[in-house]
Amino acid sequence: MHEVCNLLRVPLAADKSVAPTTSLTLLGVLIDTQAMTVALPPDKLRALRDSLGTLLTRRKCTKRELLSIVGRLVHAAKCVPPGRAFTRRLLELACSVTGPLHRVRLTAPARADLRWWTEYLPRWSGTFPLLHPDDRATDAVFHTDSSRWGTGACFGDRWWYAAWPEDITRITTPSMTWLELIPLLVSVVMWGDLWAGQRVRIFSDNMGVVGCVSRGWSGDHRIMTLLRHLLFVSACQKCVLAVSYVPTAANGAADSLSRGDLRRFRHLNPAARREADQVPTGLHRYLRAPDADPAPLTGVIL
Repeated sequence: MHEVCNLLRVPLAADKSVAPTTSLTLLGVLIDTQAMTVALPPDKLRALRDSLGTLLTRRKCTKRELLSIVGRLVHAAKCVPPGRAFTRRLLELACSVTGPLHRVRLTAPARADLRWWTEYLPRWSGTFPLLHPDDRATDAVFHTDSSRWGTGACFGDRWWYAAWPEDITRITTPSMTWLELIPLLVSVVMWGDLWAGQRVRIFSDNMGVVGCVSRGWSGDHRIMTLLRHLLFVSACQKCVLAVSYVPTAANGAADSLSRGDLRRFRHLNPAARREADQVPTGLHRYLRAPDADPAPLTGVIL
């Protein structure tokens, strides 16, 4: 290679040239093709933690300071794909003023995005599985559904379902997008350890769920809170989620579970296990106070 470059008079930086190796730092990210991981160098990870901790103690910062943090978070998100959703609004906030020394107020949504990172980084080893570069690639598939009766999901031969508690009737006409998002979070909490290093395709018959998960954002506070936890758990489990729309008629197994119709479910999915997986007890504690943080389900306050 050196001979060819010399022959073609292509300049090479000697200090950046390395022999063939399975571990290489490229654009500030350590790529290991033997372990099939990407990693953020320890010094960059420590610097990011310190910067975030300092910023969260302040009410305001300059545009330059916020852009510096956003740049570091975007760099970290190269290794943690679920974290990309929590950089966009910070960038928009920084661009809301013109001069680099103009000050911006750290709004509640901005602080929530920063807290997502401050909660995640101490739990992160700095490495993340090297995933297939094609976002359309799928390693695992599961189906979810919710109805006014209950909710459920199925993955291979595994499945779960639950009826909504009476407490949920205290909410005036619960949003179907919120109800349909709940089985996604429950499933990732229950089965996420099976999906480490995988791209997971979720099929839902609710376009609201498809949209908010794809964007990583919702204007509804309750949905956004749930979404933060969904992406947090997926990041901790080191899997990446993608949601696709499926017509209700093609989502029969999950639809049956959401209505408690086990006979129809067995007919549509005869290979399913005899017993359902146990639903986390935190689900019902969360549903009794849906405007609060779903910490009973995920074990973390964001």
